Amino acid sequence: MLSYLIWRIAQIVADIAHLKAVDFKLAYFLSCVYGGTPPVDSIVGAAKNITKANLKASLHKFPKLCEFYSFIRSRLKQNGRYPVAWDPKITDITRMGFTRHQALVALTCAAAGEQDVQALTDWILEHEQKINNTPRE
Repeated sequence: MLSYLIWRIAQIVADIAHLKAVDFKLAYFLSCVYGGTPPVDSIVGAAKNITKANLKASLHKFPKLCEFYSFIRSRLKQNGRYPVAWDPKITDITRMGFTRHQALVALTCAAAGEQDVQALTDWILEHEQKINNTPRE
C-alpha cells in the first residue's frame, strides 16, 4: 500500500510539473513510474527479476543490492516461507551471540559463496555498519 502511494504521488508530481525523461538521472525512471519495465541490466531491473537461481550473479553484479535484503527476502518468499529460514547456519550464528537479523543479512549478502559459519561471522564483524543500516522486517 505504501509503495503504491509513493508511486501515485510521483505520478501526480510528474503530471503537474510536466516532467520529461531527460529531467531525471535515470532515463527510464519516469516510464517506470507509469508502469514501464526498467532495463534488465539496471539495478532496478535486477531487483525486480531476482530469483534463487540468479541471486548470486545479481549480488556480484550489483553489490548495493545487499542493502535491500528485506526486499530480496520478500521476492524469494515461497509458500509463506523464506528459503533462508531453514538454514542451520542461522542457529549456529545466533548461538555465537549474533542476532537473527545479522545472520540473515550475512546469509543474504555474503551468500555469494561463503558457506563456512566462521567466514559468515567474520563478514558480520567486517560489515557491522552495513548491517545496522539494513531495515529489519
